[in-house]
Amino acid sequence: MINTGLTIGSDPEFCLLDRNDKLVIPRFTCKGGYNAKFGIDGGGLVCELRPTPGRNENDCAVNIGLALRNYPRSGQRHQSVREENNTKLTDYKWRSGPYVFHPVGGHMHFGHTSLKDGSYISDSSLKQKFVRRIAEYVAVPALLTVHPSEIAKRRNHGYGSFVDAREQPWGIEYRSMFSWLFNKDLTIAIHSLAFLVAKNVLIYNNSLDIHRNVRRCFNATYSDHLKLFFPVIWNCIKKLKDYKQHEKNLEIFPFTILNDKYLKTDVDLKTVWEVK
Repeated sequence: MINTGLTIGSDPEFCLLDRNDKLVIPRFTCKGGYNAKFGIDGGGLVCELRPTPGRNENDCAVNIGLALRNYPRSGQRHQSVREENNTKLTDYKWRSGPYVFHPVGGHMHFGHTSLKDGSYISDSSLKQKFVRRIAEYVAVPALLTVHPSEIAKRRNHGYGSFVDAREQPWGIEYRSMFSWLFNKDLTIAIHSLAFLVAKNVLIYNNSLDIHRNVRRCFNATYSDHLKLFFPVIWNCIKKLKDYKQHEKNLEIFPFTILNDKYLKTDVDLKTVWEVK
């Protein structure tokens, strides 16, 4: 595989639930800290992974799995329930998705020389163009795989707007995505699609069409309206250079969306990612 200089990293979040499906605050149980590969997010309410960035979707999936399986073995004891004094991290359910008692995110980190020139994101810049295409061609298909009610809960708390992005020293952090850890095939598909779109914008200089009203429907969580745009967006994706290399990884999107299905989010990540 050609080295394009493009890397994608992430910092997906997930929640800990006790045996009564109540939220457990990870600062009581997880000694991974705020900068560890398996640690805590800045607000202290959820766990957050910081896997090593990858140069392709398979690398990313492997690194995410490694971060999950290398969880801290010496966490503090749960201090909120007396009879659970000796509870370990693996005794809890690990849950992700758009919303688990509060919004849960899956930010994506795009690293490339053309994204780290120090310029601010402006309407005329490459960065603005890049973020807009990632939003329309990656975030929209991802959003349509989960039930609209879950997306609406996250948006109602002010998270997941269409072009929520931050500049970073290494490139762009796209912050609109929910936490996709609940399904390994979706995780691979999102990263595969992100690599495909990013390569076409940054390396192949493919402009990619922008469709009117997609942004408005996305921000308003009008999923039924947004779904009407999917066949058009997907036809554009199928025309992108290198699409055939990614096609098999991307099958989950048309299969789920065109058949009016939604992926199950209330699963334990330990089962999905084979955490022992």
